[in-house]
Amino acid sequence: MSEQKPSQMLRKAWALIDAPEKWTQSAFARDYNGTQVTILNEDATCFCSLGALIKSNDGFDEAAKEYLNRPTGGIVNYNDTHTWPEVKAAWMKAIALAAEDEAKNETNR
Repeated sequence: MSEQKPSQMLRKAWALIDAPEKWTQSAFARDYNGTQVTILNEDATCFCSLGALIKSNDGFDEAAKEYLNRPTGGIVNYNDTHTWPEVKAAWMKAIALAAEDEAKNETNR
């Protein structure tokens, strides 16, 4: 099995939080009642940005997180202090940055 590229990891994670009702702040994950749960809890229905990245990729990936940190200055704090539209824009920027870097790397091979 080949390793996923950061842009793939980011897209996979974004799919978990691509609507406001699937996103949360101040907790890695919450259930349908809004109660904080672990990322692996089967009742988890929404995730913070880092929680989605960890959950969707079966663990933490520093490279993908760094793409989220670039437009935000630090995704954990940004997620918890900014609005849904701002967080969404940061995710779109991070995905674009990762894809751009990957395309440059492919061209340089």
